[in-house]
Amino acid sequence: MPINESSHWTFILIRPKRREVAYIDSFGGKGPQKVLKTLEFIEVFLGPARWDPEEWKVLNDLHVPDQHNSWDCGMFVITNSIYIALGLDPNTYSEAELPLQRRRIAAVLLNGGFKDDFNLEDL
Repeated sequence: MPINESSHWTFILIRPKRREVAYIDSFGGKGPQKVLKTLEFIEVFLGPARWDPEEWKVLNDLHVPDQHNSWDCGMFVITNSIYIALGLDPNTYSEAELPLQRRRIAAVLLNGGFKDDFNLEDL
């Protein structure tokens, strides 16, 4: 779930099957209040019959590459989200690769998504 606050993009990772939540910020912010609000939302969404706080884990050790400029936060959110969704370690790319990543994302969008040449089934 992407978050924009004060012109900076971050995101909350929610893995319902694994019962995991994490706050991801390329500037290294921890976001405990955002995680707490997310857990409160999940509690309301699930309802008292299905909510068990003991089942849910907050991932504080999920690391992503660091951002060193003031304009790439959106690219970090998109790239980190894709890597995590695919089960890949986001630390295998660097900030220097973001210009290429912009072209990759544009190609996927112009292609109409992850299909044909951009099919991800074999990953």
